[in-house]
Amino acid sequence: MYFCHGCQNFHTGIGASEQLTQCQACQSPLIERVYSHGQMNELCALYGLRHITIHEDSEVDEILHLLQFLQSAEERAARHSSATNNAIVEELMRTFVSAAEESRSEPPEAMGPFSCRICLDSDDLDDIQVAQLPCQHRYHANCIRSWLQKSLVCPLCRASVLPASTADTNTTA
Repeated sequence: MYFCHGCQNFHTGIGASEQLTQCQACQSPLIERVYSHGQMNELCALYGLRHITIHEDSEVDEILHLLQFLQSAEERAARHSSATNNAIVEELMRTFVSAAEESRSEPPEAMGPFSCRICLDSDDLDDIQVAQLPCQHRYHANCIRSWLQKSLVCPLCRASVLPASTADTNTTA
């Protein structure tokens, strides 16, 4: 377990053999490994935090071991989810980019001025690949790809970018 002096929170470590070099939450390099319940209580007293009541150091060891196990399980699930999410994003990007290319055949007046709401740059549509989401909002393809890898909703209106059948299976899984 680690304590961040920047955000004043306790965090579990990433693995028994690896050490954190910065806080996972606030990215502060001011972290300290907590080896015992006594050290944990000292940090709580120093920062005026709520004390965590554990009566024996062996219990601390068991809890720390359990937290590390749970975190490694979460990381494995996140890696699997991330790979699945990347595949979904790439498939969506193919659809979105082709939809934007189809709409380019419309007269320029119908397209209106383009400004990517992620990077805030305005570009000529002929110079860069544009993706149009189902909600009709358009973004630079690279900008929206990065966004969709973190969140599968439109950054402007928060509408889901997944088809209804895919969104239902993603939320239940």
